[in-house]
Amino acid sequence: MSAIIYSLDKQTLGVLERLLLDFGYGQILPARSLAHLRYYVEREKSRLQLVIACFDPTDPNRFQLFSIFRNRPDVDLVPFVFIADGAFGGEVAARAPSARFRRIDSVVSRPLGAKQLHQAIQKANEQRARFRDILVLVSTRGHADALEALFEAGPRSHWHAVEQVKNTIELKTLLEKHGARIGTILICEDCATDDMVNWAAKFKRSHHGSLTPIVFLSRDPGKTRALRQYSEIFFDLQGYSTNLVTCWTALLKLTSNRLISRWAAREKVRQFRDIIKHGNIKFAKSDLRRVKLMYPNFWEVSETVGHAYEKLGLEGEAFSAYESALRLNPCTPAAHLGRIRIKSSDEIFKDALNYCPMHPQIREISQLHIREPIA
Repeated sequence: MSAIIYSLDKQTLGVLERLLLDFGYGQILPARSLAHLRYYVEREKSRLQLVIACFDPTDPNRFQLFSIFRNRPDVDLVPFVFIADGAFGGEVAARAPSARFRRIDSVVSRPLGAKQLHQAIQKANEQRARFRDILVLVSTRGHADALEALFEAGPRSHWHAVEQVKNTIELKTLLEKHGARIGTILICEDCATDDMVNWAAKFKRSHHGSLTPIVFLSRDPGKTRALRQYSEIFFDLQGYSTNLVTCWTALLKLTSNRLISRWAAREKVRQFRDIIKHGNIKFAKSDLRRVKLMYPNFWEVSETVGHAYEKLGLEGEAFSAYESALRLNPCTPAAHLGRIRIKSSDEIFKDALNYCPMHPQIREISQLHIREPIA
Protein backbone atom coordinates (compact mmCIF):
# COMPACT_ATOMS: atom_id res chain seq x y z
CA MET A 1 0.00 0.00 0.00
CA SER A 2 1.20 3.51 -0.81
CA ALA A 3 0.86 7.07 0.45
CA ILE A 4 1.24 10.27 -1.57
CA ILE A 5 2.64 13.52 -0.12
CA TYR A 6 2.10 16.73 -2.06
CA SER A 7 4.17 19.81 -1.24
CA LEU A 8 6.17 22.39 -3.15
CA ASP A 9 8.74 22.39 -0.35
CA LYS A 10 11.43 19.69 -0.52
CA GLN A 11 12.23 19.89 3.19
CA THR A 12 8.56 19.41 4.12
CA LEU A 13 8.37 16.35 1.88
CA GLY A 14 11.40 14.86 3.66
CA VAL A 15 9.95 15.43 7.13
CA LEU A 16 6.58 13.94 6.21
CA GLU A 17 8.19 10.97 4.49
CA ARG A 18 10.18 10.08 7.63
CA LEU A 19 7.06 10.38 9.81
CA LEU A 20 4.99 8.15 7.53
CA LEU A 21 7.73 5.51 7.48
CA ASP A 22 7.62 5.52 11.28
CA PHE A 23 3.84 5.00 11.06
CA GLY A 24 4.35 1.82 9.04
CA TYR A 25 3.48 3.03 5.54
CA GLY A 26 5.35 1.09 2.89
CA GLN A 27 5.80 3.12 -0.29
CA ILE A 28 5.90 6.93 0.11
CA LEU A 29 5.50 8.93 -3.10
CA PRO A 30 6.57 12.61 -2.89
CA ALA A 31 4.87 14.91 -5.42
CA ARG A 32 6.30 18.41 -5.96
CA SER A 33 3.79 19.46 -8.61
CA LEU A 34 0.12 18.95 -9.41
CA ALA A 35 1.17 16.99 -12.48
CA HIS A 36 3.10 14.55 -10.27
CA LEU A 37 0.17 14.34 -7.85
CA ARG A 38 -2.30 13.62 -10.66
CA TYR A 39 0.05 10.99 -12.12
CA TYR A 40 0.55 9.20 -8.80
CA VAL A 41 -3.19 9.20 -8.01
CA GLU A 42 -3.93 7.63 -11.38
CA ARG A 43 -1.10 5.10 -11.09
CA GLU A 44 -1.66 4.09 -7.46
CA LYS A 45 -5.47 4.28 -7.22
CA SER A 46 -5.83 0.55 -6.54
CA ARG A 47 -3.12 0.59 -3.83
CA LEU A 48 -3.44 4.10 -2.44
CA GLN A 49 -3.87 4.25 1.34
CA LEU A 50 -3.40 7.96 2.13
CA VAL A 51 -2.97 11.37 0.52
CA ILE A 52 -1.41 14.32 2.38
CA ALA A 53 -1.50 17.70 0.67
CA CYS A 54 0.33 20.79 1.93
CA PHE A 55 -1.36 24.03 0.95
CA ASP A 56 1.00 26.77 -0.24
CA PRO A 57 -0.66 30.21 -0.49
CA THR A 58 2.01 31.32 -3.00
CA ASP A 59 1.12 28.53 -5.44
CA PRO A 60 -0.97 30.02 -8.29
CA ASN A 61 -2.60 26.60 -8.90
CA ARG A 62 -3.26 25.91 -5.23
CA PHE A 63 -7.00 25.30 -5.54
CA GLN A 64 -6.67 22.91 -8.48
CA LEU A 65 -5.51 20.10 -6.21
CA PHE A 66 -9.10 19.65 -5.01
CA SER A 67 -10.31 19.00 -8.56
CA ILE A 68 -8.02 15.96 -8.81
CA PHE A 69 -10.20 14.12 -6.28
CA ARG A 70 -13.58 15.50 -7.30
CA ASN A 71 -15.96 12.99 -8.93
CA ARG A 72 -13.40 10.19 -8.67
CA PRO A 73 -15.22 7.13 -7.25
CA ASP A 74 -12.09 5.02 -7.82
CA VAL A 75 -10.35 6.91 -4.99
CA ASP A 76 -13.37 7.41 -2.72
CA LEU A 77 -11.83 5.07 -0.13
CA VAL A 78 -8.61 7.09 0.21
CA PRO A 79 -8.29 9.37 3.29
CA PHE A 80 -7.21 12.95 2.48
CA VAL A 81 -5.23 14.99 5.06
CA PHE A 82 -4.83 18.72 4.39
CA ILE A 83 -1.96 20.71 5.93
CA ALA A 84 -2.11 24.51 5.98
CA ASP A 85 -0.92 27.52 7.97
CA GLY A 86 -2.94 28.27 11.11
CA ALA A 87 -5.50 30.84 9.91
CA PHE A 88 -6.21 29.26 6.54
CA GLY A 89 -6.24 25.75 8.05
CA GLY A 90 -9.00 26.85 10.41
CA GLU A 91 -10.96 28.36 7.53
CA VAL A 92 -10.72 25.17 5.48
CA ALA A 93 -11.74 23.05 8.48
CA ALA A 94 -14.83 25.23 8.93
CA ARG A 95 -15.71 25.02 5.24
CA ALA A 96 -14.79 21.36 4.69
CA PRO A 97 -18.40 20.21 4.15
CA SER A 98 -18.81 22.71 1.28
CA ALA A 99 -18.53 21.70 -2.37
CA ARG A 100 -14.94 22.87 -2.81
CA PHE A 101 -13.56 21.24 0.34
CA ARG A 102 -15.85 18.27 0.92
CA ARG A 103 -13.20 15.73 -0.12
CA ILE A 104 -10.95 16.80 2.79
CA ASP A 105 -11.16 14.33 5.68
CA SER A 106 -9.02 16.17 8.25
CA VAL A 107 -7.12 19.44 8.50
CA VAL A 108 -3.96 20.05 10.51
CA SER A 109 -2.14 23.36 10.91
CA ARG A 110 1.58 24.01 10.74
CA PRO A 111 3.88 23.65 12.54
CA LEU A 112 3.14 20.01 13.21
CA GLY A 113 4.88 17.08 14.85
CA ALA A 114 4.46 13.33 14.83
CA LYS A 115 1.58 13.35 17.34
CA GLN A 116 -0.45 15.95 15.44
CA LEU A 117 0.05 14.18 12.12
CA HIS A 118 -0.85 10.81 13.64
CA GLN A 119 -4.09 12.28 15.05
CA ALA A 120 -4.90 13.88 11.69
CA ILE A 121 -4.42 10.58 9.83
CA GLN A 122 -6.59 8.76 12.36
CA LYS A 123 -9.34 11.38 12.01
CA ALA A 124 -9.13 11.19 8.20
CA ASN A 125 -9.52 7.41 8.24
CA GLU A 126 -12.50 7.69 10.59
CA GLN A 127 -14.11 10.32 8.37
CA ARG A 128 -13.67 8.16 5.26
CA ALA A 129 -15.21 5.23 7.13
CA ARG A 130 -18.29 7.30 8.03
CA PHE A 131 -18.78 7.95 4.31
CA ARG A 132 -19.19 4.18 3.92
CA ASP A 133 -22.69 4.02 5.36
CA ILE A 134 -24.44 1.16 3.53
CA LEU A 135 -24.63 -2.24 5.19
CA VAL A 136 -25.23 -5.27 2.94
CA LEU A 137 -27.01 -8.40 4.15
CA VAL A 138 -26.66 -11.56 2.05
CA SER A 139 -29.47 -13.90 3.03
CA THR A 140 -32.45 -15.75 1.57
CA ARG A 141 -34.42 -15.00 4.74
CA GLY A 142 -36.28 -11.88 5.82
CA HIS A 143 -33.71 -10.34 8.18
CA ALA A 144 -33.69 -6.98 6.37
CA ASP A 145 -37.13 -6.17 7.80
CA ALA A 146 -35.72 -6.40 11.32
CA LEU A 147 -32.82 -4.11 10.42
CA GLU A 148 -35.12 -1.59 8.73
CA ALA A 149 -37.26 -1.51 11.88
CA LEU A 150 -34.16 -0.69 13.93
CA PHE A 151 -33.23 2.19 11.61
CA GLU A 152 -36.76 3.58 11.88
CA ALA A 153 -36.58 3.39 15.68
CA GLY A 154 -33.63 5.77 15.76
CA PRO A 155 -29.88 5.99 15.03
CA ARG A 156 -27.90 3.09 16.46
CA SER A 157 -24.64 3.63 14.58
CA HIS A 158 -23.28 5.45 11.52
CA TRP A 159 -25.16 3.12 9.14
CA HIS A 160 -27.55 4.97 6.85
CA ALA A 161 -29.18 2.08 4.98
CA VAL A 162 -29.30 -1.70 4.72
CA GLU A 163 -29.59 -3.57 1.43
CA GLN A 164 -30.45 -7.26 1.22
CA VAL A 165 -29.40 -9.56 -1.61
CA LYS A 166 -29.81 -13.31 -2.02
CA ASN A 167 -26.92 -14.39 -4.25
CA THR A 168 -23.63 -13.31 -5.81
CA ILE A 169 -25.30 -11.92 -8.95
CA GLU A 170 -27.38 -9.48 -6.89
CA LEU A 171 -24.35 -8.73 -4.69
CA LYS A 172 -22.16 -7.78 -7.68
CA THR A 173 -24.92 -5.52 -9.03
CA LEU A 174 -25.22 -3.79 -5.66
CA LEU A 175 -21.45 -3.24 -5.43
CA GLU A 176 -21.44 -1.66 -8.88
CA LYS A 177 -24.35 0.59 -7.91
CA HIS A 178 -23.08 1.87 -4.54
CA GLY A 179 -19.32 1.35 -4.84
CA ALA A 180 -17.28 2.67 -1.91
CA ARG A 181 -20.37 3.54 0.14
CA ILE A 182 -20.73 -0.14 0.98
CA GLY A 183 -18.93 -0.52 4.31
CA THR A 184 -19.55 -4.06 5.52
CA ILE A 185 -21.04 -7.26 4.09
CA LEU A 186 -22.96 -9.67 6.32
CA ILE A 187 -23.30 -13.22 5.01
CA CYS A 188 -25.82 -15.64 6.53
CA GLU A 189 -25.02 -19.34 6.69
CA ASP A 190 -27.78 -20.15 4.16
CA CYS A 191 -25.75 -18.29 1.49
CA ALA A 192 -22.34 -19.87 2.20
CA THR A 193 -22.30 -21.63 -1.18
CA ASP A 194 -19.31 -22.50 -3.37
CA ASP A 195 -20.26 -19.58 -5.60
CA MET A 196 -20.17 -17.22 -2.60
CA VAL A 197 -16.78 -18.57 -1.49
CA ASN A 198 -15.36 -18.01 -5.00
CA TRP A 199 -16.78 -14.48 -5.05
CA ALA A 200 -15.30 -13.70 -1.60
CA ALA A 201 -11.86 -14.94 -2.68
CA LYS A 202 -11.88 -12.65 -5.71
CA PHE A 203 -13.42 -9.69 -3.84
CA LYS A 204 -10.83 -9.81 -1.07
CA ARG A 205 -8.03 -9.51 -3.64
CA SER A 206 -9.44 -6.16 -4.82
CA HIS A 207 -8.67 -2.81 -3.16
CA HIS A 208 -12.31 -2.33 -2.18
CA GLY A 209 -12.49 -5.86 -0.82
CA SER A 210 -9.31 -5.51 1.24
CA LEU A 211 -10.92 -2.55 3.07
CA THR A 212 -14.42 -4.04 3.41
CA PRO A 213 -15.09 -6.39 6.34
CA ILE A 214 -17.07 -9.57 5.74
CA VAL A 215 -19.01 -10.80 8.77
CA PHE A 216 -20.25 -14.39 8.78
CA LEU A 217 -23.47 -14.77 10.75
CA SER A 218 -22.72 -18.12 12.36
CA ARG A 219 -20.21 -19.64 14.75
CA ASP A 220 -21.02 -23.25 13.90
CA PRO A 221 -17.60 -24.90 13.26
CA GLY A 222 -18.90 -26.89 10.31
CA LYS A 223 -20.39 -23.84 8.62
CA THR A 224 -17.60 -21.33 9.30
CA ARG A 225 -15.01 -23.36 7.39
CA ALA A 226 -16.19 -22.24 3.96
CA LEU A 227 -15.63 -18.52 4.59
CA ARG A 228 -13.23 -18.55 7.55
CA GLN A 229 -10.27 -17.09 5.64
CA TYR A 230 -12.36 -14.24 4.20
CA SER A 231 -14.43 -13.24 7.25
CA GLU A 232 -13.16 -10.80 9.88
CA ILE A 233 -15.59 -11.78 12.61
CA PHE A 234 -18.23 -14.43 13.25
CA PHE A 235 -21.50 -13.39 14.87
CA ASP A 236 -23.95 -15.89 16.33
CA LEU A 237 -27.51 -14.92 15.39
CA GLN A 238 -28.86 -17.98 17.17
CA GLY A 239 -27.48 -16.73 20.46
CA TYR A 240 -30.00 -13.86 20.35
CA SER A 241 -32.95 -15.87 19.07
CA THR A 242 -35.17 -14.77 21.97
CA ASN A 243 -34.58 -11.06 21.35
CA LEU A 244 -33.93 -10.05 17.73
CA VAL A 245 -33.88 -6.34 18.53
CA THR A 246 -30.99 -6.88 20.96
CA CYS A 247 -29.26 -9.07 18.38
CA TRP A 248 -29.39 -6.59 15.51
CA THR A 249 -28.61 -3.61 17.74
CA ALA A 250 -25.44 -5.34 18.92
CA LEU A 251 -24.50 -6.25 15.35
CA LEU A 252 -25.04 -2.70 14.04
CA LYS A 253 -22.88 -1.21 16.78
CA LEU A 254 -20.18 -3.86 16.41
CA THR A 255 -19.83 -3.49 12.64
CA SER A 256 -19.97 0.31 12.79
CA ASN A 257 -17.27 0.48 15.47
CA ARG A 258 -15.00 -1.95 13.61
CA LEU A 259 -15.24 0.06 10.41
CA ILE A 260 -14.70 3.51 11.97
CA SER A 261 -11.95 2.47 14.41
CA ARG A 262 -10.24 0.10 11.96
CA TRP A 263 -7.14 2.21 11.27
CA ALA A 264 -6.60 3.17 14.92
CA ALA A 265 -6.92 -0.44 16.11
CA ARG A 266 -4.60 -1.79 13.45
CA GLU A 267 -2.08 0.93 14.18
CA LYS A 268 -2.13 -0.06 17.85
CA VAL A 269 -1.60 -3.71 16.89
CA ARG A 270 1.31 -2.71 14.64
CA GLN A 271 2.94 -0.75 17.47
CA PHE A 272 2.56 -3.62 19.95
CA ARG A 273 3.87 -6.22 17.52
CA ASP A 274 6.87 -4.06 16.74
CA ILE A 275 7.68 -3.72 20.43
CA ILE A 276 7.24 -7.46 21.02
CA LYS A 277 9.38 -8.28 17.97
CA HIS A 278 12.28 -6.23 19.31
CA GLY A 279 11.99 -7.76 22.77
CA ASN A 280 11.23 -4.50 24.54
CA ILE A 281 8.44 -5.89 26.73
CA LYS A 282 7.99 -3.35 29.50
CA PHE A 283 4.23 -2.97 29.36
CA ALA A 284 2.39 -2.04 32.50
CA LYS A 285 -0.61 -4.21 33.30
CA SER A 286 -2.85 -1.16 33.35
CA ASP A 287 -1.68 -0.12 29.84
CA LEU A 288 -2.55 -3.51 28.37
CA ARG A 289 -5.92 -3.54 30.08
CA ARG A 290 -6.65 -0.01 28.87
CA VAL A 291 -5.84 -0.85 25.23
CA LYS A 292 -7.99 -3.99 25.35
CA LEU A 293 -10.92 -1.96 26.75
CA MET A 294 -10.44 0.74 24.10
CA TYR A 295 -10.95 -1.76 21.27
CA PRO A 296 -13.36 -4.43 22.55
CA ASN A 297 -14.61 -5.24 19.03
CA PHE A 298 -11.18 -6.07 17.63
CA TRP A 299 -10.00 -9.63 18.14
CA GLU A 300 -6.66 -8.54 16.63
CA VAL A 301 -6.06 -6.25 19.63
CA SER A 302 -7.08 -8.89 22.18
CA GLU A 303 -4.83 -11.46 20.52
CA THR A 304 -1.83 -9.10 20.53
CA VAL A 305 -2.48 -8.07 24.14
CA GLY A 306 -2.61 -11.78 25.04
CA HIS A 307 0.82 -12.27 23.48
CA ALA A 308 2.18 -9.30 25.46
CA TYR A 309 0.73 -10.68 28.70
CA GLU A 310 2.40 -14.02 27.94
CA LYS A 311 5.75 -12.29 27.50
CA LEU A 312 5.27 -10.72 30.95
CA GLY A 313 4.46 -14.11 32.47
CA LEU A 314 0.85 -13.10 33.25
CA GLU A 315 -0.76 -16.33 32.05
CA GLY A 316 -4.21 -15.74 33.56
CA GLU A 317 -4.58 -12.37 31.84
CA ALA A 318 -3.15 -13.80 28.62
CA PHE A 319 -5.64 -16.68 28.59
CA SER A 320 -8.52 -14.27 29.15
CA ALA A 321 -7.33 -12.04 26.28
CA TYR A 322 -7.07 -15.01 23.92
CA GLU A 323 -10.61 -16.07 24.85
CA SER A 324 -11.83 -12.53 24.09
CA ALA A 325 -10.26 -12.77 20.64
CA LEU A 326 -11.90 -16.14 19.97
CA ARG A 327 -15.33 -14.83 20.93
CA LEU A 328 -15.11 -12.53 17.89
CA ASN A 329 -13.09 -14.77 15.59
CA PRO A 330 -12.96 -18.46 16.56
CA CYS A 331 -10.94 -19.18 13.40
CA THR A 332 -7.73 -17.37 14.35
CA PRO A 333 -5.01 -20.00 14.98
CA ALA A 334 -2.74 -17.72 17.05
CA ALA A 335 -5.31 -17.33 19.85
CA HIS A 336 -5.96 -21.07 19.93
CA LEU A 337 -2.23 -21.77 20.13
CA GLY A 338 -1.94 -19.18 22.91
CA ARG A 339 -4.59 -20.99 24.95
CA ILE A 340 -2.89 -24.33 24.31
CA ARG A 341 0.44 -23.01 25.57
CA ILE A 342 -1.16 -21.87 28.82
CA LYS A 343 -3.71 -24.56 29.58
CA SER A 344 -3.70 -27.98 27.94
CA SER A 345 -6.97 -29.92 27.95
CA ASP A 346 -8.89 -32.13 25.53
CA GLU A 347 -11.63 -29.49 25.31
CA ILE A 348 -9.18 -26.75 24.26
CA PHE A 349 -7.46 -29.01 21.73
CA LYS A 350 -10.78 -30.10 20.20
CA ASP A 351 -12.00 -26.50 20.04
CA ALA A 352 -8.86 -25.53 18.12
CA LEU A 353 -9.25 -28.47 15.75
CA ASN A 354 -12.92 -27.75 15.13
CA TYR A 355 -12.20 -24.23 13.90
CA CYS A 356 -8.69 -24.65 12.45
CA PRO A 357 -8.63 -28.29 11.29
CA MET A 358 -5.98 -27.81 8.61
CA HIS A 359 -3.53 -25.69 10.59
CA PRO A 360 -0.40 -27.89 10.76
CA GLN A 361 0.81 -26.83 14.22
CA ILE A 362 -2.63 -27.20 15.83
CA ARG A 363 -3.15 -30.58 14.19
CA GLU A 364 0.27 -31.88 15.22
CA ILE A 365 -0.02 -30.76 18.85
CA SER A 366 -3.58 -32.04 19.15
CA GLN A 367 -2.67 -35.46 17.76
CA LEU A 368 -0.14 -35.81 20.56
CA HIS A 369 -2.55 -34.88 23.35
CA ILE A 370 -6.13 -35.78 22.51
CA ARG A 371 -6.99 -39.20 23.81
CA GLU A 372 -9.47 -39.92 21.01
CA PRO A 373 -8.09 -40.39 17.46
CA ILE A 374 -8.37 -37.47 15.02
CA ALA A 375 -10.23 -38.11 11.78
